[in-house]
Amino acid sequence: MKDALSSPKKYPVYCPWCKKEGRTTLVAMSTVEYSSGICKKHADELRKQAKEQAAHQAAQLNMFNR
Repeated sequence: MKDALSSPKKYPVYCPWCKKEGRTTLVAMSTVEYSSGICKKHADELRKQAKEQAAHQAAQLNMFNR
C-alpha cells in the first residue's frame, strides 16, 4: 500500500484568461489546490503585446534623441 505522503494529490491548473472567455483550458497538474497558469495561446498574446509595447517605447525614445 502506498503512503499518502509519497504521492501527493494532483489538482488541475486552468488558464484564467480562457475561463474568462468561457473556455476551460487545462495547463498542467499541481500539488497546489487553487492555482492558475497560462495557456500557450495567451502566453503568445502577452509576448506579442510586450514586444509591441517595447517597440513603441523605443520609437518614442528615438524621437527625443534626434
